Amino acid sequence: MKKPFLSLILCLLFAASFAQDYTQPKDTSSDEEIKTLFKKPKHEKKDISVGWTAGLNSAYTQFDKQNVWLVGLAAGPILNHNWTIGLQLNAIVNSYYLYYDTVINNTNAYLVGGFGGFLIQYTLFPKSAVHVTFPLQIGGGYLGYLSDNGYNWENGNGYWYNNSEILDYDVFFYVEPGVQAEFNLLKFMRLAVGVSYRYSPNFDLEKTSSGLINQFNGTVGLKFGKF
Repeated sequence: MKKPFLSLILCLLFAASFAQDYTQPKDTSSDEEIKTLFKKPKHEKKDISVGWTAGLNSAYTQFDKQNVWLVGLAAGPILNHNWTIGLQLNAIVNSYYLYYDTVINNTNAYLVGGFGGFLIQYTLFPKSAVHVTFPLQIGGGYLGYLSDNGYNWENGNGYWYNNSEILDYDVFFYVEPGVQAEFNLLKFMRLAVGVSYRYSPNFDLEKTSSGLINQFNGTVGLKFGKF
């Protein structure tokens, strides 16, 4: 697992260098305005030391060479414009495509579940219209194999029925550091695009590689709040 971690560290160092070279480090005193891409902000005489954010994000990754789409929710307070400390939740939304043959007792199954936990994020030059931020997720998750006995297609739509059962599951710990470019679209809305790497040291699922979820992720999301 050394190569993925080394690659991520290099990405983080590159992003920090980019921010220092191309983002003008201006005075972050209370009279500085948050700059945006689409609308000139009104000058505010009073700066805030504690704000908040809530957002929706999506991620693309792969489990055993199968495409996986995740949808997530994140929220928390922002301290001095730089630090965000909150919660992040992520769920697999395309489980009906994550189909595995003969998982247990010759039974086919779908991979279902999600993960989440604490979100700690540091943002460089947050009042610049374009800046860099470093999110870190620390938490736990649940993944399991749901038998295909209870899943059927009808008129082009999929339906779950009560006769499906969990064949095997695992509750695991994970960490996920990342780097994002953030764009202040409006004073209350930001677009974030980035990459992260998820690592679980204790993932254990029947007939499944222990490194199944240790993968890079491409992420994009919208954040709303008082930044």
